[in-house]
This record gives sequence, structure tokens and C-alpha cells, in this order.
Amino acid sequence: MGGRSEALWEINNEYRKRLSLLMGHMKLLEELLKMQGAEPALRATIRRIRATLEEIDADQHEWRHRYFYMQPEGEYKRRMVADPDAVDLALQTFADMFDSHARLFADIALVVRDLPRPDPALTRVIKGNDLWTMCQEGVADLAAYDRFVQDRLSGQSFL
Repeated sequence: MGGRSEALWEINNEYRKRLSLLMGHMKLLEELLKMQGAEPALRATIRRIRATLEEIDADQHEWRHRYFYMQPEGEYKRRMVADPDAVDLALQTFADMFDSHARLFADIALVVRDLPRPDPALTRVIKGNDLWTMCQEGVADLAAYDRFVQDRLSGQSFL
């Protein structure tokens, strides 16, 4: 595996990792705010953000099973596409999918930015990290994920 195939593998795995991490942070944030009795409107907004993230996750899951994986004839297990045309199609469809996701991440970032910040004592987690900040950074990171993609495809067109 090399070139565009390797880039496709990294693009998918890193996106999956970052999205899962953000979803976990948002879930934990919602639970912490609920336990601490934070304002119901804030918790409702976090729930809506989580619902949007779940839609993005489902969309990416569908993309993986439609374009990223293939089931070789006569085999039970699915494998990552390897044919250059299939890799290019997977990259193109990822780009199309991410365009819609980037808009959602940008919208989420605006909502989070405008939310009243809960008391940092409510969002402090292990090792002094702040879950509120971690969520904001996770959203910003995913909103700019196309930079990671371009870096992985360095010198190759994203299509």
C-alpha cells in the first residue's frame, strides 16, 4: 500500500479517531453538566450538538461501507479498496462528504462559541484538563480537517 491508498487509509482512520474523540467528550460534557445541575438550555444545546455529531458519524459510517471497503469475490471479510480507480472514487466521495460535514462543524463551532461558558469547576477533568476547551478544540480541529487531508495527499490532487 502506498501513495493515494495509504493517504486514504490515514484520512479515514484519523477522521474516525477525531470524530469519536469529540463525540466522547461531548457525551461526557453533557453528563457532567447534568450531574452538576447546569442550566437546562445549555444541556439541551449540547444534546442537539451531539445529535448532529451522531448524524455525521452515521454518514461517515455509510461512506466507509460504500466506498472505503470492498468485499473481494469469494471472501467473507471486507477489505479496504486497493484498485486505483476505487481509491480515487473513495477520495472524491470523502471530499464531497466532508464538504457537508465542514459546514456542520463550522455551525457547531459558532454555537459553542456563543454559549455561556459553564463554571470551569464543572468542566475540569483529570490532569487539570478542561472538557469545555477540549470540546471547542475538537470541533475546530474537525472543521479544518481538510488541512490534514491536503497534507496527506501532498502534491496529489484531492480531486
